[in-house]
Amino acid sequence: MSKTQKNKRFCWLPVGGNNGDYLGGNANIISLCDDDLSNLMDDAILIDFGNAYCHTDKDTDYVIPDLDEYFPAKHEKKKSKFKAIVLTHYHDDHIKGLADAIIRNRDLPPIIGSKMTLKMLDLYLKRQGCNNYYRTIVAEDYKEIDVNGWKLKSFPVSHSTTDCKGFVVEKDGKRLVHMGDFKLDQTTMLGPKTDIEFLRQLGKEGVDCLILDSTKAEQEFPYFYTDKGTKNYISGIIRNHQDSRVVFVVYGGYLELIGMMMTAAAENKRNIIVSGSYIKENLKAFEEVHGPIDQFIEKQTGEYVNIIDDEHPLAQYYKEKDTIIICDGDYSKDRFNFFRKSQYHRYYRHTNCPLIHLSDKFFITRSIVENDKTGDLKALFNELTGYGYKFFWPNEHKIKARGHAPWHDLKDTIGLLKPKLVIPAYGKRKMLKAADERIKKEFGDISMVVKNGELIDISKPKDGVLKTIKFNWAAIKYRYREGILRPLRERRATGKTPNYMVSIPNIKPKDKKPANSNKPDNNKVPKKKTPKP
Repeated sequence: MSKTQKNKRFCWLPVGGNNGDYLGGNANIISLCDDDLSNLMDDAILIDFGNAYCHTDKDTDYVIPDLDEYFPAKHEKKKSKFKAIVLTHYHDDHIKGLADAIIRNRDLPPIIGSKMTLKMLDLYLKRQGCNNYYRTIVAEDYKEIDVNGWKLKSFPVSHSTTDCKGFVVEKDGKRLVHMGDFKLDQTTMLGPKTDIEFLRQLGKEGVDCLILDSTKAEQEFPYFYTDKGTKNYISGIIRNHQDSRVVFVVYGGYLELIGMMMTAAAENKRNIIVSGSYIKENLKAFEEVHGPIDQFIEKQTGEYVNIIDDEHPLAQYYKEKDTIIICDGDYSKDRFNFFRKSQYHRYYRHTNCPLIHLSDKFFITRSIVENDKTGDLKALFNELTGYGYKFFWPNEHKIKARGHAPWHDLKDTIGLLKPKLVIPAYGKRKMLKAADERIKKEFGDISMVVKNGELIDISKPKDGVLKTIKFNWAAIKYRYREGILRPLRERRATGKTPNYMVSIPNIKPKDKKPANSNKPDNNKVPKKKTPKP
């Protein structure tokens, strides 16, 4: 690495992610600028651009960092301020803000990410009816990408889904390592595994700054340290319910957890019914990148596995004791597949879809309960419990997606990389402070907590916060327009987080029913009490 030029600052600026009392909205700016900060955004890149699920306003789906100033509308004939946008993976809190900018046809620099991340971004945009053009660069592991003098190199990391990346960022003789969301677990089902040897080599070469995922900094050892342990536990659940169909209700973006369930089913010689649009979308992207997932699972376990779509005509004929269902439990009720399946149960007895049965055993994962902000799903579960359905809640089992490094992983990562400066990121304020305190206790004064909007020079951390920049947030609400989901977007620059969110009218599509139709509306619960099945 060359010597640093005089009067240049290599700056780090978190826009979102280093929040107060909530998670998400991840967006981070890295900039090379003059000593007086006059050209702060003239030579900069953006790492991640996601959303935050702040449900304090019933008319707001989520919020995103407001970066419109740096992404002008294409009709304005102006160029984006950033040289590149780098995506660590495809979860909503890392890409939804970017998707919103593409939908609204803003001018964007090249978007860099793994094949899986870019594929999921593309599928999401198509689902919204968006065909706007944007430029992409596929990040291949260990291959350097040069964008306007910014040298970027990706490396594999483990997370709760597949094809996640960390990035080495170099410019002006400085090296920053951004881990993204990660853990060091070497027993992942679908992969990839975090490359520990690559981290060790980086540590020998020298690292100026480490951006460290601190979501689980307060956690010592989880109940299951490895994904293999979680998979074995799930396999035990299936064995303990030999005469019943087991239904796992899970967030569709946790593809690693879904892989564990599929592997456990293969070991127990069970068929797998996949139910839910978001799970299917994840699996479609995985298969386009890695090939058929049934062959992938078979190669790992040595057992043949039969995976079938819930809408396939044969799915309803599978014997219950020979089957498991992996059901989509997405955060939004309109895409919550288990909710829809219960509506089918109420109204449509004669469909190809495998209906829920009293003999089924339902395992609800933690993310489903935590994100039921309206209470609609809880009410549904309670109603079905009254009818005799058996639910196992998160406090009654230990199935959980482990996507973030606990403290011992964070400590090992710092030991491998030996950075001059560590910045805890992607967490609530208490998580960042916990990471900072533990790092200082273990490694000395090499850590620094940086809040959203605080600009620091990573080469001169003793200078402290150089400048505080106020970034507004945008509240997003979706509505139907000509059969296509499009975002409504407004802004307000007032108050503390999250009191600045704008209340947007809840516009719903009109119901179109054929005249004189007696067919019930499966989106509405009848006023009369549903008879017990």
